[in-house]
Amino acid sequence: MKWFFNLHKLLRIITFFVFVASIHSANGQIDAKQIGIVVMHGSGGKPTGYVFELATALDGKGYQVANLEMPWSGRRAADVTAEEGAEELSQAITQLQKKGAKAIFLAGHSFGGTFALYYASVNLVDGVIAIAPGGVDSDFYQSKIANSLAHARQLIAEGRGDQKEEFANYENSRGDYTTLTPAKAYVSWYSKDSVMNASNAFKRVQPNIPVLYIVPSNDYLFLRRAKAERWAQLPPNPKNELFEPIASHLEAPTVSINEIIKWINMVVKDKN
Repeated sequence: MKWFFNLHKLLRIITFFVFVASIHSANGQIDAKQIGIVVMHGSGGKPTGYVFELATALDGKGYQVANLEMPWSGRRAADVTAEEGAEELSQAITQLQKKGAKAIFLAGHSFGGTFALYYASVNLVDGVIAIAPGGVDSDFYQSKIANSLAHARQLIAEGRGDQKEEFANYENSRGDYTTLTPAKAYVSWYSKDSVMNASNAFKRVQPNIPVLYIVPSNDYLFLRRAKAERWAQLPPNPKNELFEPIASHLEAPTVSINEIIKWINMVVKDKN
């Protein structure tokens, strides 16, 4: 059987070099149409909000772009579980691949940045752009939702996980508010052990997936304070990059456009 495993390994190597050759044109330029980028907005946001200019710029450069409305949008309000949200992302990636994308990058802002990092811990992509990523693991945030979280867990224990109620939530830009959502979806997104635990998301990215970590100079204070710890938590990768634009949390996607394009092209070119 040893010959079989050697053959399998050889086929994987051949497939890699075919990918590298196909994503570059004859003159060595990167073929943007073979690069797919999924753009994900932040909590309470929308595709036509703070990530719109980024998605439009990437599309204008010829990349295959999917600017998604994620479950945590203002309209959807966590209408499905995190597991179902991951499946939506997988489906979007499949659609990009059907259109000819051979390399896949995830670009997420705030909540979307942390979800992109989480996804890269359990699925293979070519790179992650985490723009001012925010999660739910701070003690302050958890104290804000503790009573609602306990109630949602009680509903799940009683077999009423699909029951919709107004659960507590909090954002720096909005303060306290409520989210009308099923109990099981609420727990899957906002509990400390959920996929949106930023510390875990950084630590668990697959080591072979590079990350562009964007921390704007005028980001929320707690996200600025977390920068050094988060950067240290990323598995080492020579293509990891920390970028600190002069911008606020909400301005970061637009201000970072040129750096994002440069980094994506660098990652793809270095595969050659």
